[in-house]
Amino acid sequence: MDELVWQAMNQHQIPGAQVVLFNSNKVKYSFSGGVSHIGNLSQVNEKTAFEMASLSKPVFHFLLHTLVEKGKLPPTFFRDTLMAYIDTLKPMKASEVKGVKGLSDFLVFNENYSKEWFKTLTVKQLLTHTAGLGDWSSTSPAYNFYPGQRFDYCDECYILLQRVVEHYLQMPLQQLIDRYLPTSCKGVKQFAWNKNTTNYAFGHFAGMDLMRDIWKTEEGLAHGTLAANALGYARFVQKVAKKNVWALNSDTVHVVENLYWQPGWGIEMSESGPIYWHWGNDGCYLHVVAFLPGKDFGVVILTNSELGLQMCQTLTNQLFGFKLKGLSWVLGNQN
Repeated sequence: MDELVWQAMNQHQIPGAQVVLFNSNKVKYSFSGGVSHIGNLSQVNEKTAFEMASLSKPVFHFLLHTLVEKGKLPPTFFRDTLMAYIDTLKPMKASEVKGVKGLSDFLVFNENYSKEWFKTLTVKQLLTHTAGLGDWSSTSPAYNFYPGQRFDYCDECYILLQRVVEHYLQMPLQQLIDRYLPTSCKGVKQFAWNKNTTNYAFGHFAGMDLMRDIWKTEEGLAHGTLAANALGYARFVQKVAKKNVWALNSDTVHVVENLYWQPGWGIEMSESGPIYWHWGNDGCYLHVVAFLPGKDFGVVILTNSELGLQMCQTLTNQLFGFKLKGLSWVLGNQN
């Protein structure tokens, strides 16, 4: 297995990577190799933290489940509209936000941001990327389509839901993570940057030139600021599998062909059964996680290169014995 990983890294010019194979109970294989910084040649080891990009989203979704389970959010939360948790009819003052930045940006209505559309938004639509939100700035939030019409992957959906939950519980995301995410998920708890973290991977261009430092945000953001390693993330997926969070039900929306989305996770329907998966892409941090419950087999692949998804595809082809349609779909949309 080491040889397969090194071959894939060399083939796609990946400076550093972590790969973990696991089932619902055990880590079966773990690899850490290459360099975290091409300039000083610092080595990647199993504790090296990567910027997880969108692999942050499944952790936020699991946090919401935990908050419902602990009674901090109502049992109807995943079926509710946002209007159950905020009053958009009253203008919010800065003092009312109480240090939770960003929610007021979503509540600035103009010709591009319809009050009536906002009233129909549901938690499910935000978690399944069917809310219709587009990219926004603090002065011009906008919709791309009426909520519920189609799937359109969107970071803003998760940021809005984060702001609503923070406002409702009067607690920022990192504090919610620290207080309520189970200790068994300790490897995926760093959403706000910890200044004491020194062992982390830098991002690189395709030609192995240094691109940038890891995102060191002072506040956690649900869509992509998690810093973690592959072992920690694999143990998180094991926890998710045991909690039976995955389920094909009315919350599942169709994306394209054999690909579906449910709150927090993509689903690929294969001959071996459903594959639950997600990818991360922040330009120079590209990763994939996939778990096949029917085979009790999963993989986490983390890379610090903008060619990382090509390496992920090479390895998953070999590990699963077929191409992951979800990964092909992501790569196709990048071209």
